[in-house]
Amino acid sequence: MNWIECLQSMIDVMENHLQTPLEESQIYAGLPYSAAHLRKGFSIVAGYSPIEYLRSRRLACAGQTLWNEPDQKILDVALEAGYDSAESFSRAFKRFHNATALEVRQHKARPRLFLRLQIRISVQGGDTMNYTTKTIPSFTVIGLCEPVADAKQSYTEIPAMWSRFSQRCARLTENGPQTDFEKAVWTNNIGEFGLCFDKGETIEYMIAGKYREGGDTQELSRKTIPAYTWAIFDCYGPLPGALQAVNEQIFTEWLPRHPELSLIGDLSVEWYSMGDPASPNYHSQIWIPIQKKS
Repeated sequence: MNWIECLQSMIDVMENHLQTPLEESQIYAGLPYSAAHLRKGFSIVAGYSPIEYLRSRRLACAGQTLWNEPDQKILDVALEAGYDSAESFSRAFKRFHNATALEVRQHKARPRLFLRLQIRISVQGGDTMNYTTKTIPSFTVIGLCEPVADAKQSYTEIPAMWSRFSQRCARLTENGPQTDFEKAVWTNNIGEFGLCFDKGETIEYMIAGKYREGGDTQELSRKTIPAYTWAIFDCYGPLPGALQAVNEQIFTEWLPRHPELSLIGDLSVEWYSMGDPASPNYHSQIWIPIQKKS
């Protein structure tokens, strides 16, 4: 099963459970990619996370039911849509439709449409993305970790995190490390990597460096990165735009061209070179763990 077929399979599973319970793990069951990368790729291609898509489809169908069958009880429709109570359903319904369930049932407001998604990606020409593959042994990183709400928020929250980190480290090049935090940044080259760890509907992002010594403070965390074969994509241009553009290309252009490869693991890695990240020639990389499909 190739990348596009996997995304379409996820949609099929969700569409078949619009009125029946569905665990998120069932959406990815049996697919030859990790749940983390399926979740991320779906969000990039569709503009919604799988759970957001399922929730929106259920609420849209609930609105159509109340419009077309006004004799239906709101509680019954709420239970079919996966809600435990009429109160929680009513709040979600109003946010989605900008009208109450009662207003829709009484034809005082029209329900919002949210149609079934069809994935279509046209693959043309050769593979123009600049990438290599490399097997790297397990290594330990140390750095600052923060939660990020979801994939969509990451495009604003992660650059803001880097901005705060840069402000804290502004004195380093002039005065050298003074505080324990600055010493840890200096010794472990914290800032060489950015790591995205999938946590379901949220992301944990880490500004990190390869662990060498020191830095064991409450503020900094250590994580072990497993040995993987990585697809390493070169990015050239100012941040964050260059990285974000290549990240989207990976899921919309590169993966459809490589049906023999599967994305594994629950993380992706960004690598940053020395230099001015605002430069038009700035060099960075995205690393994605891969394996050949059996």
